[in-house]
Amino acid sequence: MRLSRHARGLRRRVLGLLQAASPQSGTVPLILSDASSDDWATIGVKIVSVALVPQDGSGNVTVYTAPSAVPTINLEQLDQLGEILGNVSVPVGTYTGAIVTVAGNPGDVILTASADPEAGFSLAAGASVSSSNIEIQHTQAVLRTWRCRSRSVSSPR
Repeated sequence: MRLSRHARGLRRRVLGLLQAASPQSGTVPLILSDASSDDWATIGVKIVSVALVPQDGSGNVTVYTAPSAVPTINLEQLDQLGEILGNVSVPVGTYTGAIVTVAGNPGDVILTASADPEAGFSLAAGASVSSSNIEIQHTQAVLRTWRCRSRSVSSPR
């Protein structure tokens, strides 16, 4: 069926409006959680940023950047709980992982043994590890088991 020039122009305008109205991103809570350990009372880290890895191979999408005074998060308190880093805007798409960047300067990681660590644990109960004895080897961790899926945005035909 052939459309008149005016009908084709109207169709293009309607399709343009539909594309503009299609959601390009969504807001989701960014929650950090961790498994428990009987040996530690505090595993304090500073999360600097979180980026999502798109399935299509395009550039990573940074969804969280810490404020200039980066808060310390005690991962040991996050057993069966989650610390909300914020409600973040995420472009619609499928993501295969996340890259979590932690601060790696002396004093950015805090380690304190629990009051009742398991037998054979190398620290005394309640002892803190000096920052000079903490060596941070990698400040970025790629989490491949984590997945966030959103519906894809497609252009109307």
